[in-house]
Amino acid sequence: STASSMGKAGKAKASTSQPQEARKPAEDDDDAILSAAIAENRVFKEKAASEAAASAAAASAITAALDKLPVFAIADAGRPLQYTVGRRKLAVFYADVAAAKAQQKATERQVPGCDLIAVGLGGAYRLSYDGKAAIVPGVAELRAAGAPEGAQPMGQDLPLFACTKLGRYVDGGLVMPLFMSHADCAAAVEAAANADAPESDGPAQISALSLQSVVDQLGDPSSPAFSFVAPSSSVEHNERYVGKGVYMRRVEPEPEPEDVPPPLAAE
Repeated sequence: STASSMGKAGKAKASTSQPQEARKPAEDDDDAILSAAIAENRVFKEKAASEAAASAAAASAITAALDKLPVFAIADAGRPLQYTVGRRKLAVFYADVAAAKAQQKATERQVPGCDLIAVGLGGAYRLSYDGKAAIVPGVAELRAAGAPEGAQPMGQDLPLFACTKLGRYVDGGLVMPLFMSHADCAAAVEAAANADAPESDGPAQISALSLQSVVDQLGDPSSPAFSFVAPSSSVEHNERYVGKGVYMRRVEPEPEPEDVPPPLAAE
């Protein structure tokens, strides 16, 4: 009986140990799955952080490139004024300095002492992209880009102008001048045609590119590089102002601007 009891005890021990041995591999599998999920999540977060950093760096580079082109806003106490555009209140940046001067003159009746400031197109574009600002093209540029006679510039995309015959290879890569002023682009094309020997492929064609398409190309490594050319009228205006701060003070009176959109009402 003792032997039989011992046999029973041995069988009992064997029967109780089997479930423990059976559970252990399952627990190990659960731990492995959890560890793999944690590792996968960590890799995902690191990848997302890396992509976000790369996206922020690319956006910063685009802003810096566009900032080489000036746009103009009417400001009070160093801050651009807001205007009612449709149902929204927006800061308004003018690509045409003559239109900005006309708007400043109209705004002075409501906001005495308001000033005209120049800011970079890159910063203005970021505000516009976020729905906080509007960029207003020049009337002449809109017409050159194909807009019908009488088209209002407010709400239109900003056109920029290029000509393939002005492109030059620098360090093995194509660099295309991009003009904010159609007249300046046409003058550069004419000067290049006079300097070069006549070609058989006909007159040079000027192409209009929307600001958004230019931004997209700036983010595409396969696109040609751009060199941005500020409007000669904007450069001349800035040279007639003194001071290194945000404000610019006019040195001498300027003629009344022509062919500009009607002024907005400041808020």
